Amino acid sequence: MKTKLWLAFVVCMVLVGIGYAEVAQPVVPLLQVSPSAPGIQRPEISAPLFTTKPGPNPNIWGGTAASSDLGKFNNPQGIAIDKASGMVYVTDKGNNRIQKFDRYGVLKGGWKIIPQGQSAPVPPTDITVDKNGNVYVSCEDSHIYKYSSNGNHVGNWGGVRTDYNSFNGTFSNNNIFLTAAVESNKAYIYTSEDGNIQKFDENGVFQWGKGYGRNNLVFSRGLAVGHVNNKSILYVADSYIDKIARISRELKIPGCPAL
Repeated sequence: MKTKLWLAFVVCMVLVGIGYAEVAQPVVPLLQVSPSAPGIQRPEISAPLFTTKPGPNPNIWGGTAASSDLGKFNNPQGIAIDKASGMVYVTDKGNNRIQKFDRYGVLKGGWKIIPQGQSAPVPPTDITVDKNGNVYVSCEDSHIYKYSSNGNHVGNWGGVRTDYNSFNGTFSNNNIFLTAAVESNKAYIYTSEDGNIQKFDENGVFQWGKGYGRNNLVFSRGLAVGHVNNKSILYVADSYIDKIARISRELKIPGCPAL
């Protein structure tokens, strides 16, 4: 009798131990992903514009396309983000248009720039967004066009500079780079082209301009504005001399006016 009780006790303990071991093992993964899904699925996306095959990086959209293919590109160049809404604006240069996406690549709109008196659209190059959500686009006709966030034309300025010794809001090159800045709670636009830097207010009113010569900037390209102790610092990349210029009130390229 004691032997049977002892065997029953041993068997019971073994079963309890197995049961405990099974509970201790993870039964289901912490993250459930469908086998056919490339990654975490965001339920708010109903039709993402992914044109690549599902893979390890689904956060890519676009692809080479003709102008009739919305959401795709032909030589995209400039890109800007509206920090308030998260909308992404892209200059689709080869298709002569601007396209607007949400942060996940869902197409939300777009437009082409056809200057007054012309029938054909002009290719856009760079783009930036100010603190109010206004969109500024530089084009190959040496102009900057301002739009509201929904693509309504607000105004434009620029033109081809004929006097290279003076700055008056015109440009010596049709490849103009842009960046928006906030100074004293006001929006400003900085431009860069061929070693020339210019500053405008949000309405295109010329503030100042400066050419920096062969020893400083030659083919100035992308630029960005930072702030230190409430003071603006402008950084400019030059593709010819392979340098970055830092321009500010305290540390500046000789001859540069205060920001």
